[in-house]
Amino acid sequence: MTVGRRLLWAVIGAVVLSALVLGTGGFSTASIDRPVAVTVSDHDRSLVTLWDPGAGGDGQPPKRIASAGLNGEDPVTSDGQTTRIVAVQNRFSDRSITVDATVEESPPSVDVGPFEPVVLGAGDAGALRAPVDCGDSDGPVDVTLEVTASNDHFTGVISYEATVVCATPDPTPTPDEASTTTETTSG
Repeated sequence: MTVGRRLLWAVIGAVVLSALVLGTGGFSTASIDRPVAVTVSDHDRSLVTLWDPGAGGDGQPPKRIASAGLNGEDPVTSDGQTTRIVAVQNRFSDRSITVDATVEESPPSVDVGPFEPVVLGAGDAGALRAPVDCGDSDGPVDVTLEVTASNDHFTGVISYEATVVCATPDPTPTPDEASTTTETTSG
């Protein structure tokens, strides 16, 4: 074996040995933990505004929601009655959004949904409506919703607590009660 071949084999051995000990020095992916901060704005500044018309005295609705007549909720007085659960305003200035909701949590006796999705044009306000069965509940009942707003460029999902107003229906008078009347006169 000549000196040139010995030197060549020594160089090849050194390269192989250094590659085994040190690795290749390259990689195709990396995983890095970085904190993520998301700024949440109040309703007056958000691009999709939600307001609970059943909450009663929990503040004034945003102006566009109030001007659209969405600042109140009819009490649920019959099983399956469809009512406005959440008022929504699209504050995007140049695109429409589709808004839908599902129930995450509600009292066992209350059944809400399915919701009717609503499409809102730029700047428009509307309502998420759903049939409600209050069961044996009476008065305000809190339900937790997952509200999804989306268009071609974004999808936003928020967990939102809304109040459903359950009311005991006025009793229907029996035929005996309906035919019995009391007349009062004053003289």
